[in-house]
Amino acid sequence: MSRRQRLLELAKNTRENYVSKISTSVGSIASNASRVFIANPEKYDEDGNIILPKDTTIQLYPTYTRRQRDKYLVDVSGLVFAPGIANRRNRFIIAAFKRAIDKEVADQDLVELETDKHFNQETFDASNPQGSDTESISSSESNVSTTYSNNNNNNSPIIQDRIRERLAGFLAKSVANAHLIITIGAANNFERNLTEQEIFTDKNGNFDTTIEVNYEPSIIVAKSVIDDTIFKISEVMFIPNKGVGIISDIDDTIKHTGVVGSRKILMRNLLTGTFDSWTIKNIINWYKDIYSKSGVNFFYVSNSPWQLYDCIYEYMNKVQLPIGSIHLKKYLGNIMSIILEPSLSRKRKILDKILTDFPEKKFVCIGDSGEVDLEAYTYIAAKYTNQVSAIYIRIVGPLSEFDDSQILDQLVYLVNTRNNRKPIPEKEEDQQDQKIDEEEVNDLIDLSDSPPPIKYAPVKPIKPSKLKSFKVNNSPLTLHNSTPIDKEKISTTPTSSNIASDGSPITEESISTPPLPPRRRKTMDEEDLNLLSILDTQNFKDLEIYDNKGSKWIRRIIEALILLKDTNTVIEFFMDDDFEFFEKSSKFIDDIQN
Repeated sequence: MSRRQRLLELAKNTRENYVSKISTSVGSIASNASRVFIANPEKYDEDGNIILPKDTTIQLYPTYTRRQRDKYLVDVSGLVFAPGIANRRNRFIIAAFKRAIDKEVADQDLVELETDKHFNQETFDASNPQGSDTESISSSESNVSTTYSNNNNNNSPIIQDRIRERLAGFLAKSVANAHLIITIGAANNFERNLTEQEIFTDKNGNFDTTIEVNYEPSIIVAKSVIDDTIFKISEVMFIPNKGVGIISDIDDTIKHTGVVGSRKILMRNLLTGTFDSWTIKNIINWYKDIYSKSGVNFFYVSNSPWQLYDCIYEYMNKVQLPIGSIHLKKYLGNIMSIILEPSLSRKRKILDKILTDFPEKKFVCIGDSGEVDLEAYTYIAAKYTNQVSAIYIRIVGPLSEFDDSQILDQLVYLVNTRNNRKPIPEKEEDQQDQKIDEEEVNDLIDLSDSPPPIKYAPVKPIKPSKLKSFKVNNSPLTLHNSTPIDKEKISTTPTSSNIASDGSPITEESISTPPLPPRRRKTMDEEDLNLLSILDTQNFKDLEIYDNKGSKWIRRIIEALILLKDTNTVIEFFMDDDFEFFEKSSKFIDDIQN
């Protein structure tokens, strides 16, 4: 065989072998890629897009719309989900929650459930639309069912239905990567060029966007791109740029939840409590009075999860709380952990957005002593120095291990001493200049063990509770000190110092030059040292030994006051029957509007 013939034979064999293998590989890839489509033809269209289940729901949350020059900015937020089905897994979860609220169950059992992967909320999977019904849930399933049936005290059909209804959001499956189109309707019916925006849900089924329109908006329409029968319509909530904004927590501020109690009590209140048992009448009446004033808008910011949105929204409508935007925690994971986990970072993110979106508003922040509301509100008040006028904290749960009234007296004394100081003039600055870097906010306080160089008069002494019996004062508290406290100005720089404030040596040439402009420093002034000196007194050290809870509250207030030193933000504590506070705070809101 000649060389030419051998080359032709080699080429022929190569073509037959490789072309055949390539064809087989391509066919295999195509077959595997279409297997899901063939197995679930009702879940995909011809382009490979997910066809949503017939019972898929789009939820639009109450957001706000604001005006920026000649444009309107419409915030859109929502969730796409499919209701949970009565499979084995969900029946087990419902039984576990029913067991969790039994009186004989210890809180430690709830802690174990928080780490159980079988309690993770599911997302919709087109290849397995029925979910993990055949999966082994847990070896403790039989124990859960047995314990529940033997010890359950909530066998009433009404209670059973209520539990299932409030767990519905946790058993639902969020739909990831759902293709939606958002349309902003116009108040003018003759507007033809409506603004639209296409958007996809994230891995948890959530979607968030801000849409700019050049006409006055009226409604928000969210619709599935591939199924016109799946849609949701919501009215636009317009909030003016100026006026007063009330930022309010929800749990234990306007709704009795029991966050400061045991986990079991919290779960029982959430899952079985009636709206009447949630109602805090005096607070609701106070909010209605505030809302009756012109130019006041409400923003509800809470660590409650979005899965509880339906029952929270229904409660707020029933008790007729003021209308406002609602911002809840968006989180998927362990269902038990979603309910019980506090989240300061998520709350800060929402608060940052609100104050950034409304730089000309004055805000009053209302929360409770049960969670981290004081720290969250102090953070934004220090960061946006001219925007937060007041922080109001509702007293819930114990402040002390022995005597709440004694600790509350100390807290009121501290905040009133600062509230009655001379106001700091507001500077005409750009909003960007008013903000403090978050790193700086976190570094402002130095609570080292080394004593401060100068000691000032300590707070009113507290005798250890074990050495003296206190008489609890149950009368309403007066939260305003009528007599301002004057403090003597003390210079901390020696008169003979030859070092300038910027650290450079003082010479004849430097004396003749103008001084550098003042700059923000992280060093502590005498007011900081005055507050920190309290922590070094023997009275406070005794308190840390005998009343750890009370000492922590005093430390929290001192840290908050130091953080707010460059602001005019006032802090007030109040109780549900403190009608004097309600009246004064209402007048305060009138004053900051003018």
